[in-house]
Amino acid sequence: MVSPRGTSGVTSRRQPSDTTACQNILMEEDNARNRRALKALINAGGFMAHRFGESGFVMPFSGRLRDWHIRANLCGGWLAMSTYVMELPDKGPTRSGLLERMLELNDVISVGKFSKHEQALHLDVEYRQEHVDASAFSGLVGLVHSVCEQYYPELVRIATGDTALQQLEVAFQRPALGAESKERRKAD
Repeated sequence: MVSPRGTSGVTSRRQPSDTTACQNILMEEDNARNRRALKALINAGGFMAHRFGESGFVMPFSGRLRDWHIRANLCGGWLAMSTYVMELPDKGPTRSGLLERMLELNDVISVGKFSKHEQALHLDVEYRQEHVDASAFSGLVGLVHSVCEQYYPELVRIATGDTALQQLEVAFQRPALGAESKERRKAD
């Protein structure tokens, strides 16, 4: 079949415009610049990391109960960090209790926020890149790690509905046997 202009009826794929090509080049340069800046912060803090995505890195940390993997990325003038905390339980009272506690913790934590990503709970931190130097970066990484370590046991107890560990912790916090035992021994 011949078209009115004398070309065949075969359609060709549209070639990217010069504007699109320039945008892609600028985006690649921006990703490379962000990747170098983030790598410099990671190195200055003495953290071990490996690449993740176009311009991000993952920093692994060992914890008391599990390992943590903090993802860091620079984009649009922001430093974004995120770490997976746990899967959310299916619908029900444990899920509601966990989400309620997540919201309560968000009022307590100044920089980071717990958030729901699909069926998982994450801890996220966003900070303006212009305010981040090596010291601030190390502090933010430490904050993410310590918040996860501090609240993870409680979140697991809520998610599993396990109160046995909570009762044991309460028993250890009581001064019950220390002072009373000494008083009884002196009386005998």
